[in-house]
Amino acid sequence: MLKDLVPKFSEELNEHPGLILDNYDLKEGAYFRLFLDRTLEENFKNPEYVIIRKKEEVDAAKKDIVKWFKIRDYYSSLLYDSTNKAVDNQKKFHNTNGLTLFVKSNIIMGKEAKFPVSEIYPHLQKFYTDYLPKAGERLFDLYPIKSKSKNTKTVELADRQDFFKREYGELVEYLHSETRKQLYQKAQDFWRQYFDQFLLIIQEIIRENKIDNYIKIFFDADEDIYRKEYQIYVLPRIFNVNDYNQLNHGKILGLPAYDVNMNAKKPFLELKSMKAKVPTRVTVEEALVIKDLSKWLEQQGKFKEYILPGSNPFAIDRERWLRRDPGSIHMRLDKNGSIEYFEQVPFKSREKLLIEIENFLQIEEKDNAQKYVKYYDPIQSTGQLYHQINELFFNNYLKYGFFNSDIPKVKENEFPGEMQTIYVMARQALYDFIFKGTNQTIKPFIKKFSRQLIEIQICKTSKGLNFKKTAEAFLLRTALMKFIGYEEGSILAATTKALYEKLSIKLKDKETFVECESDPEFYFLAGQLGYYLLFQSEAKDKNFGMAEPIMQIKYANQLKRHLRDLFETYSHAIKFNYMTVKNAMSMVLGYLTSRERIDETNKNYLFAGLIGKNLLLQSNKKEGDKQDGEAK
Repeated sequence: MLKDLVPKFSEELNEHPGLILDNYDLKEGAYFRLFLDRTLEENFKNPEYVIIRKKEEVDAAKKDIVKWFKIRDYYSSLLYDSTNKAVDNQKKFHNTNGLTLFVKSNIIMGKEAKFPVSEIYPHLQKFYTDYLPKAGERLFDLYPIKSKSKNTKTVELADRQDFFKREYGELVEYLHSETRKQLYQKAQDFWRQYFDQFLLIIQEIIRENKIDNYIKIFFDADEDIYRKEYQIYVLPRIFNVNDYNQLNHGKILGLPAYDVNMNAKKPFLELKSMKAKVPTRVTVEEALVIKDLSKWLEQQGKFKEYILPGSNPFAIDRERWLRRDPGSIHMRLDKNGSIEYFEQVPFKSREKLLIEIENFLQIEEKDNAQKYVKYYDPIQSTGQLYHQINELFFNNYLKYGFFNSDIPKVKENEFPGEMQTIYVMARQALYDFIFKGTNQTIKPFIKKFSRQLIEIQICKTSKGLNFKKTAEAFLLRTALMKFIGYEEGSILAATTKALYEKLSIKLKDKETFVECESDPEFYFLAGQLGYYLLFQSEAKDKNFGMAEPIMQIKYANQLKRHLRDLFETYSHAIKFNYMTVKNAMSMVLGYLTSRERIDETNKNYLFAGLIGKNLLLQSNKKEGDKQDGEAK
């Protein structure tokens, strides 16, 4: 996947060489710049250091020194931030050259049980005398020596020498130069003379500033020196395993280290039935670009999906490119920075989004003790749409996007197993609809799964009769139905509005005989009546799923019977002369539905009646009856 992006990333790097460092962030910690030609006292008389903390801006006066640290930190940090790539075999020091020292503050403060403070300097000596020389000679491991024959091996070694002289002559010259030897010797002499004093100073700075992460020391040297040290470190480690390296037309090819497991412990991608064991090989140059590309992607953010313009994915003005680009690339990184979702989309996403939420359930809000029918702003962005679906359908459990490998865990009364199952089945369709702008795959979700989610909320996540959030989910579902062209959505909204108007008159009628005129009117009124009767419960702690028995009913006669039972249960709380409830009961019990089984269309009206504004409670308040609790 990354290999496909390498050519375009290389083009952008050639055009904007600062792309990597401009997007490079220093990790949290304290960064110190020291000069080898100064004493420790002189270095700390006017110390050059900066402390990096999350969500804290660095002082503008330190802008230049931060830039200096960024460049040298980039050239001195572990490949892919993996301690498996450390020069230090014990993984205590995380720097990659002799001009730096990267160590965790807990080691400096003596909080590492197996590595006391007294062991730091001896280990540092070993780092210079043992680990760094071996790391330098490891550069030549990049070249594949395959022969086991002594004579042939001699020829290959000579070829290797010619190769490095031709391809990396300047680097090899620096590796064995007096300049490098003297530089490292000065660094060792500095630590030998001042390490104990330095340790005390740093410990005091850690205490005063409460630093609990990295301490990073940089000796002053030209950027070119740091770049060469970086090449000495990174070239023999840029491939996953050097055993698979091959020489092809004067170029070394190998298995990229990023996102591929082929080591002895985890050879998951090894090809067992082919002569070539590895799934892919890239050149050294491509591997280096892949490394920078993976770092650039990490800077965009983990645990979320992001969209790149198809023709120019790394453009600095990405939003402008996305608006005019005919295609796009959709990606997501996991916690390790590995790609867990990648798709190239050949068509353009929708340019405008407008989903209007019509409050046909007459959901009310309070303002200074005044109630009014709530107005919902239209949804006009993918971000709004995602957050609305997350909040109203999945109870805010989609914190890390749709393609997180760790799916949200089941939690009783908040995120039931049924909700989790629907999420797993529908997440690709939801992503396609929200971020790609396609309507085809979302239809089953809107038609079936969204209704099931509303039913799950009524039965399992709504405590007592608190259905406001569920009602808003119902409004969103209807709005989505209308948005993708389902006529049922418009009919449901228009019919429900008409039923509110018609029933508000019928239920108060004391002169004439009133009756239901249609199946939608019967089911809507049955839902209203069911909510009203359950509202009469005087239980102090109203449990989850109070309305679940109504949701489980499949036949009209069962629904009538259940409402009759509820009426008998709570009849003591209903005044004998309450005409509105009498009319509602007679209308429901006296109506004969066109079909006995409750179909999906009529279930929508039952839902609407149950969770929408309740006309019986409103009428009751106007007639002066006292009810415990608050009407919807």
